[in-house]
Amino acid sequence: MMLEDAKYIEILEFILKGRPYREIADSLKVSKNTITDLIKRLRNTGSIFPSTTKKSIYDPIIKEIQEHVVQLLRMRRSTYNLRHKIKLTNTEIYLLILAKGYKISFTKVKELIKFGKNIIKEGYLNIIHLPGDAVEFDWGTLQLQIEDEENATRVSLAVFSFPYSNFRKAYVLPNASGESFVIAFKKFIKDMHGVPRLFILDNMRIARKLSSTSDNEVKLTTLFKDLSKHYQFNVTFCAPHCPNQKGNVENNVGILKKHFEQSYIHSFNTIDEVQEYVDRIIGDLNVKKHPRKNDTCDNLINHERKYLLPLPKKEFIFFHQKECTVSNHGTITFQKNHYTVPEMFKREKVLVKYNDKVIYIFKKGTDTVIAKYSPITNKGKRKHRIWYMINKLKNKGNGFIDSEEYKSMPKQEKLILEKVFKNNSHEFLAFIKIIKDRPRDIIRKFVYKYKDTLEGWTVNQLMEEIQVI
Repeated sequence: MMLEDAKYIEILEFILKGRPYREIADSLKVSKNTITDLIKRLRNTGSIFPSTTKKSIYDPIIKEIQEHVVQLLRMRRSTYNLRHKIKLTNTEIYLLILAKGYKISFTKVKELIKFGKNIIKEGYLNIIHLPGDAVEFDWGTLQLQIEDEENATRVSLAVFSFPYSNFRKAYVLPNASGESFVIAFKKFIKDMHGVPRLFILDNMRIARKLSSTSDNEVKLTTLFKDLSKHYQFNVTFCAPHCPNQKGNVENNVGILKKHFEQSYIHSFNTIDEVQEYVDRIIGDLNVKKHPRKNDTCDNLINHERKYLLPLPKKEFIFFHQKECTVSNHGTITFQKNHYTVPEMFKREKVLVKYNDKVIYIFKKGTDTVIAKYSPITNKGKRKHRIWYMINKLKNKGNGFIDSEEYKSMPKQEKLILEKVFKNNSHEFLAFIKIIKDRPRDIIRKFVYKYKDTLEGWTVNQLMEEIQVI
């Protein structure tokens, strides 16, 4: 509330006489704050009277000050820790404005700071997506009580969301690994009966090589190279620290988490029970009307399905990967077992791709398979292939019958060595060297065809017959 001019003059007179603020306030029946505001106003503007006209933000001087405020809001100052910088406070900005020669009150500067923060606040564009054009993906994590475990179990939600229809699918998995993504991806495209042409992802390490420092150097991991090649889709990544570029799926992850937080269900018996609960939430969300389209998400996705890529005939097989070094003995150590590779790769690095059913060993940097094995369930075992170590075995031919390499041979090759070569290791290994580039099942076919008459065969007859098979 503004006072009469005479009252402000009277207050000033008391101040000049050195009277305490509290005494002045009691004598003149005014607030102590009125006295302090008068002193501030006198220092800032040279007047004891409050302004009767509020300056517009479009005033040239105010606009000029506003530009300075915006610049100061973007500045950072050093602290005692030189590596750490902080924003300027309102008081610091006010003092810097005064230092530039402007006469303005602290209250007005605070108002301009508020406007300045709105000016520099990031705004987002509304991207237009065509039907079936893209799908967004993101992980969500939950801490749930499963069964009777004392500690909460951490599970991951693989959430897919179509930005056009806002249709979403979510799958519960034990972790956010590459293998878990492939499992969720296969379920997703099976439910959709097709593959979206574009996947929008954040910079998750299973998809993008994080050594890339700029958008111009985006490199896919081997997993996503193989996956995108197999299903013929493209991948694009959000800019670093810009999750709003896939805001649709970010919102859906948040909605799912909120449902769990507000749920009265305190525990689940199994992961499958969690998945059933997620399916119910997703089902309820998908039957709702789209916020900007006059139709439900369920109906809109039926329109999108027409534009999805067809599913390939062969299903993608997931492989873990590990780089190994071949020893001087021509073996690699993998999962505490030893596997033989061709002799020419001694001391070289090779790439091992494996899953529960098969192990492939590749020449590094190529798609050339140099060895293939079935996984060994026990530890500390060795798997040999005589095809890969012929030169070593020929030099040590006299001890071949007593070696691990001999014991690891298939039954058909042992029969050939015993019946046809009469346990002559040197001739047998010379024979193996000749046929090593032929199909690996050539000996098995021969033994199966002539198993009852093997003892009557000579080496020359065997060589002639092998050429025919």
